[in-house]
Amino acid sequence: MPTSRSLLRVALPAALALLAVAAPDRAATQPTVSPYTQAALDSARARLESLRAAVAALDSLLRPVPGLESRQRPRDGLHMRWLADVRRRLGEHASALAALLEPPADRPPDTAPDPRETARQVAGLSRDFQALQNAIQQESRRFQTLSAASRARHENAMIAVRNARG
Repeated sequence: MPTSRSLLRVALPAALALLAVAAPDRAATQPTVSPYTQAALDSARARLESLRAAVAALDSLLRPVPGLESRQRPRDGLHMRWLADVRRRLGEHASALAALLEPPADRPPDTAPDPRETARQVAGLSRDFQALQNAIQQESRRFQTLSAASRARHENAMIAVRNARG
């Protein structure tokens, strides 16, 4: 009759082997993602699509309009240079966000990054994006102010010309 010690020697390794087969290796499985983390990643994906749409819209604004005479084109390229700079900065941010959210095609599927770490990195990019958005808004307000002043100066000059004519 087997003793309890001999049963333990046989049963314990067998139980551990069964557990190893039944429970997958934790390193090979993806960690569970909290709803908050998943919502943050979904929000970042939506922002990436919005950024891509904004970059495409800026590309169309920066494209020369065919058929315009030279006198119809803006004389000062400052506004166009600013739009090109905004497009570049938004494009860089979109590329950084895409690098985090969209895995390269040649990456093996079993080496997916930890979603929680990705969410932390996305949060850092969100702070950077907020600063970029604030800077662009300030620059936009500056151009609006300059445009309003330029328009007022132009209107006053036109009034003076009309008064001089008669």
